Order: sequence, then structure tokens, then C-alpha cells
Amino acid sequence: MPAHELPSARGQGEPLTGRLSPPPGATFVTVVAGADQDWLLLSTTGGYGFLAMMKELQTKNRTGKSLLSVPHNSEVMVPCRIMDPETDWVAVVTLQGRLLAFLGRHRDTRTE
Repeated sequence: MPAHELPSARGQGEPLTGRLSPPPGATFVTVVAGADQDWLLLSTTGGYGFLAMMKELQTKNRTGKSLLSVPHNSEVMVPCRIMDPETDWVAVVTLQGRLLAFLGRHRDTRTE
């Protein structure tokens, strides 16, 4: 939904369910805003995730669309903005002290 359609900050606000119709059991973790070309890393505490452009997350359907499957005993993490998916690195640390660092997006070097 366009940011200019949201209620003004001068009032008491408005629940998201006043404009959206999530399925039963769905919860809102955060709200993101940005340009259509902005990249976000969507992920879970279960180790699953992917990169998506803001324009891919938009829908005209009031009930939204499914984006991320969350494994049992996992939670959705707050999306992280990726400035340049060709050069930005992502680092992940586990509770056991393991570290994984990788480029945000795979680049096929065979064509270069």
C-alpha cells in the first residue's frame, strides 16, 4: 500500500487489519517501505531466506500473498536492506558460535 495512504502521525494510528485481511493465525512482524528497486533479505531463524526486490512484494489483493514459509519452531526475522546484491556480503552467526558469510546474490562467472 502506498505510504501516502497511511493515516497521519497526528492521530492514534490505525490497526493494519483495518486495511489488510491476513489469514487466520498470521502475525505482522514489521512494516517496510522503500523504492521498487530496493533489495531486501527475507529470512527465518530456521536458516531459510532469499533476496527480493520491493516491487516483487507488492500485491493488489487485500489478503496479501505468501512470501516466506516458516519452519516449525522458527520465527521470521526483520527484513534487512541490501544496498548492492552483487557486492554486499551477508554474515550469519548461530547460537553455537558458527559463522557463515556469503555474497548476497550468486553471479555466474562463466559468462564473463
